[in-house]
Amino acid sequence: MEELHEESGHTCVVCGEGEAYRPGEVLGCYVFTKRVLLLGGGGEASASSLGRHEQCYTTVTHFNVIHVNCHREASAAERTLKQPKEEWEGATLRNSQTKCNALWPFWTTAASEDSYAAAVESFWASVQNTGRVDTPRCRLLMHDLKLLLMRFAYEESFSHFSKGGGRESNLKLVPYVVQMAAYLLDANGEAQRKSYARTLVAAVAEAGGGARRQGSGADASLFYVLVLSLLLHSPSEWEANKLILLKALLRQVASREVRERASLQVPASPMSSPVVGAARSPAHGRSPHSCGSVGGSSSADAAVGRLALPPAAESPVRASPADEAFARAKPALVYFALIDRLQSILKAARAFQPAEPPLPWHVALRERLRHHDQAVLADLVELLAEYEDELLHFGSFQEAFDILGVLADVLRAEPQGADAFAAAASAMPV
Repeated sequence: MEELHEESGHTCVVCGEGEAYRPGEVLGCYVFTKRVLLLGGGGEASASSLGRHEQCYTTVTHFNVIHVNCHREASAAERTLKQPKEEWEGATLRNSQTKCNALWPFWTTAASEDSYAAAVESFWASVQNTGRVDTPRCRLLMHDLKLLLMRFAYEESFSHFSKGGGRESNLKLVPYVVQMAAYLLDANGEAQRKSYARTLVAAVAEAGGGARRQGSGADASLFYVLVLSLLLHSPSEWEANKLILLKALLRQVASREVRERASLQVPASPMSSPVVGAARSPAHGRSPHSCGSVGGSSSADAAVGRLALPPAAESPVRASPADEAFARAKPALVYFALIDRLQSILKAARAFQPAEPPLPWHVALRERLRHHDQAVLADLVELLAEYEDELLHFGSFQEAFDILGVLADVLRAEPQGADAFAAAASAMPV
């Protein structure tokens, strides 16, 4: 009798098997992808100006895993039922009643490159059916990852449109977004990697004051530049440029509204009329351990809260300028912390990945995501706990810089303290 191998990785929601019993078959997770405006820069967002913007995709997931072939077989069987089901109607039932319209493939140890490439093409065919966007796939993936991480930073909903999924399921998607982006970057002789690397070098030079700013579009956003860094900086390059990019991010969020958030926010209710880029406290009106099933409180909620209080209960104390500056910058600092932790999880030396033979860092990254994805997912469980217990709750620039591991550098650059450093960074010309 052949030795039975216990499944240690992902298992299919249909057949209950994974790589051990069905080697070579591509697994993936159901996702819900939506076409949205690709926003960036600053200023007011009128209806006419929004109409001139490009578009991109934003993706969320309940992270239900299925073999690509099992999905196809189930969809074919459902079309022959007495009451036939469309492809994604049946998939929604398999996806814990969570809406989905695409299958995000995983490139794992047992799957060949050809099989993964075919699954990637199938994924993009499904995505294009949600609305065509004529933009390079690498760029679309980078903006998609940017928006996904911004959902965590600004505590926006993961499930308003899909009706399922939360923080843990969406954090699990991150390494597979990076995996597909790295795969596309290195296709055709790494031509795209070299092109985007030049873009990143120019962006870092601008951030450090070494070059004149070239634009204010979506690709000029520091949120996008930080995703470029995650995909294109070696660990040593990240450490060398970390403080430069942090200062530039603080400068950006202090000088203009974060318009990318308009791509994430749920439609206005009849009780409220949120403005594109309007600021609100990301944690207002919800538990810090929320799974992201709601989009946050509206201005109407705040108004109701004020009406419920007697006039004497309203605090006359106005927040200090430093407190106001921190409140404005806090979500961006959470975003920066997530990028920083992902730089380590995806690239730093780990006992589970042999150091020999030595590989270029971007090759080692691809190998880690393909052969050690379960170890990466285990690290992400720890990151989620840190995000919920620490990142969402730091209360000052000094605490944030300490968590980021840059406090000593900050104090060397600005002996008057963390608030003074943030104020100086914010006051620098854009």
